[in-house]
Amino acid sequence: MVAPTSTNKSFFSPEYFPAHLNEWMDGSGISPEIACLNLKSLEHPTKIAQLLSWKAYSGTAGWYVQGIDPITGASRNFGQFKPDEAIQFPDSDKPQKYFSFPKGAVSEAIFLRISLSAWYSIACRYGVSMPEQVEINDSGEALGFWAWVLEHPEIPISITEGVKKAACLLSGGYVGIALTGVWNGQQKKRALIPSLQPFITPGRQVDLVFDADIVVKPEVQSALKFLGHLLNVAKAIVRIVTWDLQLGKGCDDFIVAHGQEKWDEVVNNATPYSEWLKKLEQQFHGYRNADNQRQRTGKIPPADLVAHEIAAEYREQLAFNDEIGYWMRYEADNPGIWSIETNEYMESIVAKILDSKGIRGYGSYSYITNVVKNLRVLLIKRKWVEPSPKELLPFRNGVLEVSTGKLLPHSPGYHLTWQLPRDHDPNGRNWSRIEAFLNHLSHGNAAIKETLLCFCNAVLKGRKDLHKFLHLIGLGGTGKGTFGRLLTDLIGSDNIYSTTLEDWCGNRFEAANAYRKRLVVFWDEDKQTGKLGKFLSLTGDDWIRAEEKGKKGFQYQYDGMTLVLSNIPIFTGDAASRIARRVITVPCNNSVSVHSRRDLNAEFAGELDAFTNHVLGLSDAHVTKVLMGLVDIPECTLEFWENRARVDSIAAWVNDWVIYDVLAITPVGNDKEEGLNGTPRTLYGSYCLHCKQSGTSPKANKNFSPDLLELCRSVLGWEVSRKVTKIGKFIQGLRLRTDVDLNIPTHDYLLMQRVTDENSLGNSSGAGLGGELGDRSETIQGMLSSFDDESSLIYKGDCKSELVVATECNCKEGEVSQLALGFNALSGKGFEEPSGLDTLCVTCEESLEVELASLESPVLDVVSDAGEEAPALQLAKLLLQCRTWAEVENAIALYEAYEDEAWKLLEPEKQRRIKSLEVVSLLEVGSRVCIDPSSWNPLSPYIGKLGTVRKVMEGGYYEVQPDGESKRISYGVEDLKPVQMQLGVGGMGAVI
Repeated sequence: MVAPTSTNKSFFSPEYFPAHLNEWMDGSGISPEIACLNLKSLEHPTKIAQLLSWKAYSGTAGWYVQGIDPITGASRNFGQFKPDEAIQFPDSDKPQKYFSFPKGAVSEAIFLRISLSAWYSIACRYGVSMPEQVEINDSGEALGFWAWVLEHPEIPISITEGVKKAACLLSGGYVGIALTGVWNGQQKKRALIPSLQPFITPGRQVDLVFDADIVVKPEVQSALKFLGHLLNVAKAIVRIVTWDLQLGKGCDDFIVAHGQEKWDEVVNNATPYSEWLKKLEQQFHGYRNADNQRQRTGKIPPADLVAHEIAAEYREQLAFNDEIGYWMRYEADNPGIWSIETNEYMESIVAKILDSKGIRGYGSYSYITNVVKNLRVLLIKRKWVEPSPKELLPFRNGVLEVSTGKLLPHSPGYHLTWQLPRDHDPNGRNWSRIEAFLNHLSHGNAAIKETLLCFCNAVLKGRKDLHKFLHLIGLGGTGKGTFGRLLTDLIGSDNIYSTTLEDWCGNRFEAANAYRKRLVVFWDEDKQTGKLGKFLSLTGDDWIRAEEKGKKGFQYQYDGMTLVLSNIPIFTGDAASRIARRVITVPCNNSVSVHSRRDLNAEFAGELDAFTNHVLGLSDAHVTKVLMGLVDIPECTLEFWENRARVDSIAAWVNDWVIYDVLAITPVGNDKEEGLNGTPRTLYGSYCLHCKQSGTSPKANKNFSPDLLELCRSVLGWEVSRKVTKIGKFIQGLRLRTDVDLNIPTHDYLLMQRVTDENSLGNSSGAGLGGELGDRSETIQGMLSSFDDESSLIYKGDCKSELVVATECNCKEGEVSQLALGFNALSGKGFEEPSGLDTLCVTCEESLEVELASLESPVLDVVSDAGEEAPALQLAKLLLQCRTWAEVENAIALYEAYEDEAWKLLEPEKQRRIKSLEVVSLLEVGSRVCIDPSSWNPLSPYIGKLGTVRKVMEGGYYEVQPDGESKRISYGVEDLKPVQMQLGVGGMGAVI
């Protein structure tokens, strides 16, 4: 079909509020042209009162639609008005959403204005030609549409309730006509209203498109039956369009949720009026017989029959939640939301229903109880399943589909039990006041600000999968409480639960109060030393047992988020370690003067829509990365560590007196008095001395090692391990700080330096607070990047052993690092020297910087054209640092092509020391060796003989017993070859 030409193709949009236009377009699927042609907004109370013909109006602003005369096209003084907030009248049970105007006028059908494109779609759907010329007025309305429909009785019409539904049908290619109520299609004299009569001609198909709740509301069924009867008498072909209520209440709800094609299928499957009537009669035949029997005999019907009748009528309004053992009622308190009702109130509801049905005189109260019990059997739901906040967010004016940003209509099928108690504008963009506050709270740190924004996203979406909670800690008056109230306003006060750690962990009835809440807030907490298992269940996706007095206990998984506020560190002792991997610690120390403080949350109210849109725009992947701490925020890391050191004596000791050294092996010890008699050599002795000097109580020896390992691994991320030998227990990876370690910074100083570096660079990008709160020993590849020049090791924020860290400031002052590389002596108080194994201590003849400086040679080309070190020099530096043969092999593997050149850069004694590491790695008590004393008299009788290592001595010497001899001879490491290695003496080149 060719579209007709028009005399005027302009399109004009009348004045309307954007929120009203969004309600029509996004909420009801109405085309922009039809919305703009019919929708008008009013805000001034006087004008609204004039429109409604009321004496005064005190409600909110709203929109209205005024119908037109289908013959002349002139505006009619009749239409429908909808305030933004429904009006509750004293004599009404429910707030009223729509009002017909003017007051007292006779009801009419409302015929809407239509665009040329919508007219063309309808003509194409039914194959009816349009006029060759269509006049378009200045507003863009195609004139003459309704007269064209009158002239063509072969065009079906659809009668529905409400102007939005009629506009939605017109937008989809159906001829929608609006009634202002289910009973407003007929007059009191049992005749169709005059405005409808011209369209109801013999043979015209008339579809009745009322809301899907016709199956449960008797008043709607009665209205539909009567209107269908009148249309049937006029010899129209009447059909009833029905669909499952869970797919949407109105036709516009269905179309928005499922699309126009699905709606076309529903219309094609419409039921003829006569068949629908038979099904309806059969459905309630038993109930009608019971009613008739009751009227004839005056007997009270059985409770089970009455319960079946009530269940059929109220199935979409009542349900019994078996998970918690409570009744649920739809839209009892808020639109689109199921609310909990007690058994007592449910009995009150049933009593009112019985009274409305004329069932009285049942005497005993047990009759109502029996009806309620039968209803529970019929309406019980074993599992109450509602959509995740990641998918749908319920507001008062609709349900926001997070993935698309569309505002969908409410439906009981969502089974929503909570709601953000405010209307939402998906187009809000300005949140400048909130942003200014977050900038202040984060002290201008972009990474901390992003952490706070991501946590807001997690609260809205219920990101329980993150297993994280936010801890704001700092001075009073810095904005911690304001942020907590911002979150409360964002998610709604009805959706948070405020408690204390003492109540939550100690009161067995407390957990039930957090059921179905979106946020649990611990305001202004004090130090907590008790058990924290129940608190950790909030963030661990664990099953929480809930119990109410006099009620059956139940279990649930909390799917919200948790916020903790405090002025001081509150997690002490074992609790500090248990919460380490779950806490996101944010420092709040940017205080505001008392005279400058004001109620910011009142100022934020107008920006909540825009703020909601912004935080929901953050992707799940980004939020996960930030809150899981995949990139470290130095300020948060420092705050966490300082708080840990304040409440944990082991952490304070580690910070002050311990150095992380992957090469070190230090005895644990068990003598807490060791430090009183001199310098302690064991970890526990040093720890107890530190506690005595700092005025804190030390932990018991049996808990010391496990707590130390857990701190190093889980909190600091240090790769340490526990070793148990015949002579005692040791920790590999830690050593005690000595006087020669003055230039090796403490851990908190390193963290402060990182904060300073970040601030000086203006780069605070990063996310969250991860498990790697400390420094890790680096690989050979990573060690290379730590060099800034040939003679210094400058910390750049990479994870590495504290042994190879020297602060940048010390290097600038020219101080020479006296790094004590190697193993701590295993001998000490309480340790006897074993007969078969002496303690080993490998030391350097020169400091590392001297060794590195020795590589400089003016005659060697060790600098590339670009000014960078040659690979051979880089390999030589790495070889000097190696303390195991595995490290040597890894270094050579990185620069395999430059191995020969690198060895040439090293002095012979340095080469021998490095190469001897291979021998050291193979030599231990019991090892088989070949005696190869190349530095001895070549006539020695033991050259080339095999023997067995009997003792490992200090300084790299070994006692060896040659085969066939009873005596033992001391040899240096360079004089022995393990049997797996090739011999380098005389002509002996075979592998033993």
